[in-house]
Amino acid sequence: MGDIETYVKEIKKGIYLLDEGHSATGYLVVGDKKAAVIDTMCGENNLYDIVRGLTDKPLVVINTHGHVDHICGNVVFDEAYMNLKDIPVSELFTKSPEFIEGTKADGVSMPPFKDIHGGDVVELGDRTLEIYDL
Repeated sequence: MGDIETYVKEIKKGIYLLDEGHSATGYLVVGDKKAAVIDTMCGENNLYDIVRGLTDKPLVVINTHGHVDHICGNVVFDEAYMNLKDIPVSELFTKSPEFIEGTKADGVSMPPFKDIHGGDVVELGDRTLEIYDL
């Protein structure tokens, strides 16, 4: 984990912008039953701890696509959803020796991706997220 600060800004009640040193962004959407982390950025900080400072609701992690600035923070979560068509893109980063050595040194690892597709719905209680393929 790095030294880059993650800034948190509530942009609407229960919706947070997560800004990792102005180089990557993600979001936290908090419903009354669950919360969704959308994109985990580069993993410069322990995003799990940051999110837990905002909510104690059960979490679901959703990656919009497989680029490094969207998935590398997954290492502090147990699982993450992403369209599996993006696996080859994600492996450009997650299979690199630098990434493998870094996660090993930090005592973390990339969790498996669970498939998610356009049309899927993520229920958070009083909030619903619908997945779109682009």
